[in-house]
Amino acid sequence: MVDAKPKFGYWGIRGLGNPGRLTLTAAGVDFEDVRYAGREKWFEEDKKNLDHEAPNLPYITFEGVTITEHDSIVRAVAYKYNKALLGKTVQEMALVENYFNMGRRRRNG
Repeated sequence: MVDAKPKFGYWGIRGLGNPGRLTLTAAGVDFEDVRYAGREKWFEEDKKNLDHEAPNLPYITFEGVTITEHDSIVRAVAYKYNKALLGKTVQEMALVENYFNMGRRRRNG
């Protein structure tokens, strides 16, 4: 089944969905914004029905494909909807990748 517009799901607390949401907005994408506030809707319903081998939040579903994890979502959204967000030159691309890696280092240690 092909979605009419991308569906982006994430915990609606502490800005956890901001990287994907902001990338979708920067790319000018009209998307369905699904913010989870409680455990029941996610764990009892949607997680069980998400078409992905490792269903997790955040996720995005578009054109029959589901992607999870912040960095993967941001890269896929930028690649599909506005490649310039990934950098127009090798130098800009390297800077974007630096930001990804700095964020990962902070999250992991």
